[in-house]
Amino acid sequence: MAAVLSSNYFGAGAAAMQLDNGDTRIYYQGADGAIYRTSGKGSAVAGAKYSQGVVLVPADKVRVNTPLAVTAWGGFNEIRLYYIDRTNQIRELCYGFAGDNVPGALDSKNYKAAPNSGLLYAFSTAQGGRVGFQSADAPGVITEAQILQGGSWATAKLA
Repeated sequence: MAAVLSSNYFGAGAAAMQLDNGDTRIYYQGADGAIYRTSGKGSAVAGAKYSQGVVLVPADKVRVNTPLAVTAWGGFNEIRLYYIDRTNQIRELCYGFAGDNVPGALDSKNYKAAPNSGLLYAFSTAQGGRVGFQSADAPGVITEAQILQGGSWATAKLA
């Protein structure tokens, strides 16, 4: 099997989701630095077959060792993938109503992560999506961004 992860640097990011029925999506930074998605149903240990990785974000748009965070709602009808680009900007890739693998509204906010930070998380609530990261302007605390009703984003620092 050909290597899909880099052996030149360690700490490649990955994020995954699985529905109750076993449908699974795994996102990872490949050996070439690009972000990939693979999918399958169930456990590979139990014999489930997974698709060959599909490039979602080319390597020249991604920071080496980017953390990844993913969230979904409505099954896999709406998926949001978050990563850090080469300028340390937090990026959002959307799949669903907005289109297939298109930049999200978060991109326009120009939120910057602290250089080399590995902190990134995301989840969905009834009030909207939330994304946490180590901000360049306040690296000593977690910054959380939330999309509000009407589509605007706001941030707060967690104590």
